[in-house]
Amino acid sequence: MQTKNIFSLLVLFLSITVTAQVSGISEHSDDGVNKNTKFRNLTNDLYYLQSDGGNIGIYFGKDDIFMVDSQTSTEINNNLKIIKRVSKNPIKYLVNTGSQPDHNGGNQKISKEGALILSHKITRSKISRSRKSDNKDISAGLVPADITFSESLTIHYRNEEIKIISSGKNNGDLMVYFSKSNVLFTGDIFYMKNRYPLIDKDNGNSAEKTISGLTSILKIVNSDTKIIPGHGDIANINEVNSSINMLSYMYKQIYSQRSNGKTLDEVLASKSTITGRYDSKGYGDGEVKSDDIITIIYNELAKEMGPLDKRTPQEKANDRLREMQKEKGKN
Repeated sequence: MQTKNIFSLLVLFLSITVTAQVSGISEHSDDGVNKNTKFRNLTNDLYYLQSDGGNIGIYFGKDDIFMVDSQTSTEINNNLKIIKRVSKNPIKYLVNTGSQPDHNGGNQKISKEGALILSHKITRSKISRSRKSDNKDISAGLVPADITFSESLTIHYRNEEIKIISSGKNNGDLMVYFSKSNVLFTGDIFYMKNRYPLIDKDNGNSAEKTISGLTSILKIVNSDTKIIPGHGDIANINEVNSSINMLSYMYKQIYSQRSNGKTLDEVLASKSTITGRYDSKGYGDGEVKSDDIITIIYNELAKEMGPLDKRTPQEKANDRLREMQKEKGKN
């Protein structure tokens, strides 16, 4: 009995020591680790690393490591220093949740460790094209995936069932769900809680697709799920719902004004009715400002709706009445 108690105390001591090492990573940089980087425990073996470049996930297996995203080519060395403090084991799998360099710029470094890279097939194609770019900021560190798929993939890794799920936006974005731990890494499908979303038009995104992607999160999570957005702090289902409601409300407001012949400048002039309630909560304090999100949605609608109709509602009604009378006369 005494031996068992001593063993239990030893295990507890080791657990506390590892936790203390991990939680203290963000507070000192004696070996070059970025002070802005935070390494946080989610469950026993699952962590997320948060820095200026976004969030990545690290699951420490007994003999190797499963990783979600690698951030940029300039940040990967910093990230690996932190990971190696906890485990010297090699990285076996790396999932790219998107095609942007802040998700996969460290692929080359991780690949050299012998890791298998997984991504959506669209992301692989985009990375392959980006590697040919003369812009070294874009092409640096990129390596296309070894394994690709279109819809979803399940990996049984150690004690976890890891589901890699397409957002359904048809742009290569993925989510990674650790079923046993009940933790979801959303990538940029859910960019940052309590902030206006980053709608990357060049990556095939739109306001409508963003709403659809956010809604797809609700099919996976529950009230206890820990949700790790592409950037920023850990979130929950209520904050995802808030983002859906916010974006849907703004979309309807801008659609109404565009339908009534309002120009972009006129819509921006009335932005207090569109974004006011969210600006007061700090939604515009991030990378995307209120003018930005209004402009993005307006231009998206303008492309769908065609030339601006400057007629007043009364003029539209009169014109429609004349058309109906004309059609009636023909019959």
